[in-house]
Amino acid sequence: MYGCIQASRLWFEKLISCLKRVGYINSEVEPCIFQKIDGDHVHFLVVYVDDILMIVSEGEMERLHWLFIEEFRLITMDVGKEQSYLGMQISFLSNEVHVDMKNYIEVILTTFGEELVQYQNPGRKDLFMVEEENELNGG
Repeated sequence: MYGCIQASRLWFEKLISCLKRVGYINSEVEPCIFQKIDGDHVHFLVVYVDDILMIVSEGEMERLHWLFIEEFRLITMDVGKEQSYLGMQISFLSNEVHVDMKNYIEVILTTFGEELVQYQNPGRKDLFMVEEENELNGG
């Protein structure tokens, strides 16, 4: 498919077909996010070009691993509770998921630091904090 004008589209259509065969549906709002409900488990796949972030059970990961090898032959997978994805560092903890871009920001600052201009940002550290008693939060 490389070299074809429609290569990206053909790749994505093949991926969608493959995932739908095993029960995944993609979001109507964001077609690059896939979901599969399997009993008590909800599995998510986030696709960016040919990178796929899988938030799945261990058994589902194994099934997808073999499906992708069968369908695409050569694949690379990193498995673990710490993942780097599109410049983000993602840590899956027991009850939390932490996402930061510290490493990416350090590379940008090291590479372009002297050329950067600092601007004030209206965002605060508590921008995304939700008060439990807030009436919009059901409290």
